[in-house]
Amino acid sequence: MAATEALDVLARGALTVKGRLPWSSNATLLVEAALEDVTMLAVYKPHARRAAAVDFPRGLFRREIAAWHSPRRSAGAWSR
Repeated sequence: MAATEALDVLARGALTVKGRLPWSSNATLLVEAALEDVTMLAVYKPHARRAAAVDFPRGLFRREIAAWHSPRRSAGAWSR
């Protein structure tokens, strides 16, 4: 599956919780994302009702999103 298709499924698809990842901090869930005839598994970390991580700044989930995007944005620079 291409990254653009996966992002579309994650952004617009319906999420069904399959289970909780018990070894993780806070709530971290295994979900199935489905959009039309495409399904995929994903890890979902809800921001609401999560306990603040005292050793990390607020909004840490935004860094995880940025970490996923940054190698993809710079890939073009490395391939030249």
